[in-house]
Amino acid sequence: MDSSFLTIAVAVYNTGKYLRDCMDSLVNQTYQNLEIICVNDCSTDNSLEILEEYAAKDKRIKIITNEKNLGLGVVRNIGMDAVHGEYILFIDSDDWLDMTTCEKLIIKAEANDADVVFFSAYEINGDKKRKLKNFCDVSYPLSLEERKVLLGTTRHETWCKLWKMEFMKEKGIRFPEFRFLEDQRLHWMGCLLAEKIVFESETLYYYRKHKEQLTQSTDKRRIVVTDVYDDIEEYLKREKIYSLYKRVFFKKKYRHYWYSFLNLDIQFREEFLRKVKISLSDTFFLLTHYELLKYGMFLVFLKSPFIGAFEKLGRSYIRHRLCKLAISR
Repeated sequence: MDSSFLTIAVAVYNTGKYLRDCMDSLVNQTYQNLEIICVNDCSTDNSLEILEEYAAKDKRIKIITNEKNLGLGVVRNIGMDAVHGEYILFIDSDDWLDMTTCEKLIIKAEANDADVVFFSAYEINGDKKRKLKNFCDVSYPLSLEERKVLLGTTRHETWCKLWKMEFMKEKGIRFPEFRFLEDQRLHWMGCLLAEKIVFESETLYYYRKHKEQLTQSTDKRRIVVTDVYDDIEEYLKREKIYSLYKRVFFKKKYRHYWYSFLNLDIQFREEFLRKVKISLSDTFFLLTHYELLKYGMFLVFLKSPFIGAFEKLGRSYIRHRLCKLAISR
């Protein structure tokens, strides 16, 4: 039987500093039956020149250049629309793959007739390296409770999953047009709609953490997290499954809002709190005692205009209480 044709979709924007590491890892994959679609989102650095250099040497590389900057959600959809492969793997252009990534993922997908293959990654931050585990022990067919566990324990990032294109097309899975956190809804749709999700045990992706990347920003763009969760909530309600997943939805929502709040520049926090105040009202009953303690000061922030005054106290209090809780256990 012929091996499956794979598409690697690369989102590129001003990553010339790191792009060669990414492209070298793609063209030198042990699995050769693939195409590499690079969507250049109107980069202003030398990213396009580097892509053209690689494309001149490897006919598997196709470059699509946007006339204006459209953001990650649109860029990933453009890559999907150009796909010829039976499977698709998304990668960010400042990251790179293990040389055996594609081979191992295709073997796993074909052997299990999987709709989605989850796999773990390494986070690289300077000379520091840590594993980002992406695994969950489930059986088939997936039960409601197992799908809840999947949503609560696996990573949402698009780049740690291999997707079957037939499944994505059949279920109408596409990225929302967000510039940031565009992969959240896809994670939910994958966990809720896939008949077969399997896990590759080896760590195959290298996620580079650096100050220039969008996920490290502290500016107003982070406020989009509220729109992202509104989008997921609308999807759940439209599919009439909101009540089934309400508990896990709010747990993830609180956690992500709290993380966004802590990493948002203080000048944008009042605007952020105004947006989340309505969506988090009357949801206390969905939190456990541990979660109420963990997010307690965030809930205080929602009620108070004195954000700056509470910030330092809030962080100290939560660290103190969580340490005491951990010791008592």
